[in-house]
Amino acid sequence: MEILIPIMVFIFGLLIGSFLNVVILRIDTGLGFGGRSKCFSCGKTLSWYELIPLFSFLFQKGKCRGCNGKVSWQYPVVEFMTGLIFALVYLKIGIYFGILTLIATLVLVASLIVISVFDIHHQQIPNIPLLVFYLSGISLFLLSGQKGVFMYLAEGILVSAPLLLLWLVSKGRWLGFGDVLLSIGVGWWLGLSMGFSAILLSFWIGAVFAIIIMLYKRKKMFKVAIPFGPFIALGSLVSFLYTIDMYSIMDFFTWF
Repeated sequence: MEILIPIMVFIFGLLIGSFLNVVILRIDTGLGFGGRSKCFSCGKTLSWYELIPLFSFLFQKGKCRGCNGKVSWQYPVVEFMTGLIFALVYLKIGIYFGILTLIATLVLVASLIVISVFDIHHQQIPNIPLLVFYLSGISLFLLSGQKGVFMYLAEGILVSAPLLLLWLVSKGRWLGFGDVLLSIGVGWWLGLSMGFSAILLSFWIGAVFAIIIMLYKRKKMFKVAIPFGPFIALGSLVSFLYTIDMYSIMDFFTWF
């Protein structure tokens, strides 16, 4: 029974991940999020059995049944990652803090997934998912009631300060202002200590990724634009799921 609920949450996450793919593809295009899905190659309206999260892609070998065109790997990756992250969030907090807290957290991580994938494609933080990220974070603050409003707002500003400084010094060449706005939400969600650790982790993860790309691309590395939003999201998720704060990081370095 204990393993059944996380499995159900994972399956629920697969379904939400399928919807997030629609959001990612249609946001800022003027298209609504409703209506039947179609193949981008031939325009064929997809049947229900072609829209089963993850499994349809595997059974159809990543191709459209109508035109045999390739289906982007984004679909199964986003679906699987959403299911996995939802399950991990449930294992982290369960319903100990209440079902509303769990729902708000799931909405928050879903918005991070949309922001990350959209940023990878367009090197831009989209406004609507960022607003959802803010609102879900504010909802968690209201549900917890553990700190005052002034302290809550200050944490977001302080956590974003390092990125704001980098943005100002580089005049926007090193990172975009959307990354600064995203980091404000990270501070509101995780608080001061975990928020700073999330930003620090995002730089470390980004550095490792950049080194890998550099080794692979060689001299072409400096021509590759690497969005920072996904690293902020990943650092924040790791910090949240494993309760990594600045004290944990300092304790880690005392081992050496």
